[in-house]
Amino acid sequence: MSINGVNPYRLRDTKLAKLRRQDISVIFQSYNLVPALPVLENVALPLRLSHKKVDREAIRKLMKQLRFEAGLDAFVSTLSGGEQQKVAIARTILSDSKVIFADEPTGALDSLSRQVIFDLLRQLANQGKCILMVTHDIELASQTDRSLILKDGVIYQELLKPTSQSLYQALEAETIK
Repeated sequence: MSINGVNPYRLRDTKLAKLRRQDISVIFQSYNLVPALPVLENVALPLRLSHKKVDREAIRKLMKQLRFEAGLDAFVSTLSGGEQQKVAIARTILSDSKVIFADEPTGALDSLSRQVIFDLLRQLANQGKCILMVTHDIELASQTDRSLILKDGVIYQELLKPTSQSLYQALEAETIK
């Protein structure tokens, strides 16, 4: 196994931490935001930790693109689940990692925001980023390049350029067995 040409199992702790910080980002299902910090600082936190420049205008622009409605100075603890999810997504995107793990990134979003986020992730994939997304949303899964159906943590079936119908059939076959 390798990530960006590097076997993470052969790295010492400091090099592994650097790989995680620079090459990998995660959109957590539980957001993992810092409640004591405002939105802007939550988004900027990974950049600061990686000693990267914080571009406030880029943050504002992305938050607008994500249809974020609260102010950047609002504390995340005051936000709805959907708005918190947008903060977590912005934080990950602005980290500019080569690999993004997304755990139910659209679960708390309305249908329009869900499609906006998915389209943005699709753009990143088209730019060469590796996006690994876990979703139970058949509509979104049918818009991916590749879907893996899991059963008890094991890949049960792989579908290239899946359709809603092929996904439902695969899930139905998995349930019958």
